[in-house]
Amino acid sequence: MQSIKVSLVFITFNNEGIIRKSIGSFIKFVGKYIDEIIVFDNASVDRTVEEVKSINCHKIKIFKSHENLGYRRALNIVINIATNELIIVSNPDVYLIDNSLEYLINTVNNDKKIGLGCPIPLTQKRLAERPIISCILYKTKSINELRDINAVIETQVGGGSIFIIRKNVFKEIGGLSEECFMYGEEIEMSYKILNRGYKIIWDTRARVIHEHGYSTRRVKDDLLKDKIISSFYCSLLNCYKHVYKDRIIFHKILFFVLYFLFVIFRATYKLSLNDLKKGISIVLGILGKPN
Repeated sequence: MQSIKVSLVFITFNNEGIIRKSIGSFIKFVGKYIDEIIVFDNASVDRTVEEVKSINCHKIKIFKSHENLGYRRALNIVINIATNELIIVSNPDVYLIDNSLEYLINTVNNDKKIGLGCPIPLTQKRLAERPIISCILYKTKSINELRDINAVIETQVGGGSIFIIRKNVFKEIGGLSEECFMYGEEIEMSYKILNRGYKIIWDTRARVIHEHGYSTRRVKDDLLKDKIISSFYCSLLNCYKHVYKDRIIFHKILFFVLYFLFVIFRATYKLSLNDLKKGISIVLGILGKPN
């Protein structure tokens, strides 16, 4: 039987202290599948690159950008660099605790209709399952409920912290829109993949640990913080462009009403006038552009 070859890719930014643990866990538990490990560094200012270089593994390839291109643009680049059809895309703050990811690798490999496959991140509380109001509100499933099931479950939204995607599927959907710096990638990919007739699955037998927000918590630069906030709202509007372009006017109005309510709620919750300004300025900028 022909062995399964997988590319493992990471997009890093200031992930010193976690990236070595992450890569090491993949090598330890699913190393027999991994043909190459690609690390695309988005201009880290810590010792992320040095930490990766210290790992004794000939499969590692490092690409260092001189500027932070954002997650979306970097992902488009790194998927094209990968040489294998099956690609594991992982956040650097995700690591394995056993070899259960083998289930997901084999499941996706054996079913060509699966466009996106995801394990269960045990440290999250819930996963988005399907849109109630697309781009704004999603029905979710409890991780505690999923961890009690050993099955392959179809879903309408793939997880963002770690997933397996087919390179040909990513190219078929045209990759990711690059107008936003980051955020919302899993929503956009999921929508495009389903529209192409492929399946999205959770393999609940495959379990990982995700130390959520490791990179963003360590951001000190105020300009980058502002860019990250703007990107959050940009991702909602990017989703709108894909989903609502052919919808009736009622659905479009409903989206923007809910969007503004969400911006106000988030700003109030965070006690952040800056959040409110960013959320409103982003949408006004989008609405002010000619079609």
